[in-house]
Amino acid sequence: MSLAAASQIHAQEGQSSPFFRHVDVGLTAGTLGVGLEVAAPVTRFMDVRTGFTYMPHFEVKMDFPIQVYNTDGTPNAGRFQRMADLMEEVSGFRVDDQVDMIGTPRFNNFKFLLDFKPLRNKNWTFTAGFYLGSRHIAKAYNTTEDMPSLFAVSLFNHMRDVYINGGTINGNPIAPEMGEQLRNFGALGIHVGAYAHDVLYPEDVYNNEWLMSDPANPDNPQNIENGGNGFEAGELVIHHANDPNDPLHKTGEPYLMQPDETSMVKARIRVNAFRPYLGFGYGGRLLKGDDRYHVHFECGALFWGGTPAIVTHDGTNLSKDVTDISGKVGRYVDFFSAFKVYPLLSLRLTRRF
Repeated sequence: MSLAAASQIHAQEGQSSPFFRHVDVGLTAGTLGVGLEVAAPVTRFMDVRTGFTYMPHFEVKMDFPIQVYNTDGTPNAGRFQRMADLMEEVSGFRVDDQVDMIGTPRFNNFKFLLDFKPLRNKNWTFTAGFYLGSRHIAKAYNTTEDMPSLFAVSLFNHMRDVYINGGTINGNPIAPEMGEQLRNFGALGIHVGAYAHDVLYPEDVYNNEWLMSDPANPDNPQNIENGGNGFEAGELVIHHANDPNDPLHKTGEPYLMQPDETSMVKARIRVNAFRPYLGFGYGGRLLKGDDRYHVHFECGALFWGGTPAIVTHDGTNLSKDVTDISGKVGRYVDFFSAFKVYPLLSLRLTRRF
């Protein structure tokens, strides 16, 4: 529609059309970072503008507490010290009571915009167009100083799971004395918040080795402690995938985040790659009587797909799946979740050629 209108105006203006009569090269600074752009008139009523914005990298520190959880999912602060002592004895690594994380933006954009000047005062502009960039606009990851502690967390949970499921390590079972300590301590993880809704099993779960008990159902009559025969390798353990009556996690249960296979915890903020834009602005000559230099102020809204998804390495969306997130992490999640669109404020300085 804009191009059709421009063609009609161009035909009416005849020889007086300013079509690409000059080019403006500009520098920008604002809520999208800094940038470089080029603009040129298409008619007396419209300019075309394109360029690139770059968000300078900076770091924000956050932290998560590490906690021991009882079998019912409630945190048990009294057991942490004993668990830390045990893991230091077994692995040589001391588990800290919190994980420090570093957050940094990655918000770079290509832009293509049309500036309309329908008013008699051509200093006012109304802008429509789009920005295009990576879907991931920020990331967070643990500091290198916390990697030994996270490795100890992973090792603890792995040893505990092996013992509870009747498995072995290199063909050797875990000593019963240590195994019972691991079982009684409860799972170890990073306390983030509580599940905002039921989380269903993505698929039925089959065991790959002989199990004494169904870890999801202690009342299962097939469990050894209930007089059953246990579960053979390859046998279905967890039933009813996607069954709302059999969720993996229930609403209100603590979200227990554990390190990934590299002993890291990570998160990314994700939005749409294609981001439509609407805005308006006001500008004019920087120096009276000099038409070479101009200054322009602009504000608008970048439509990036509604509430940003803040996704951890295990696939949990903190902005949708988790609630009651405490501390600085919770404040950042609330901050980003509040922006269904991204506000744009910018100052542009241009040189006309």
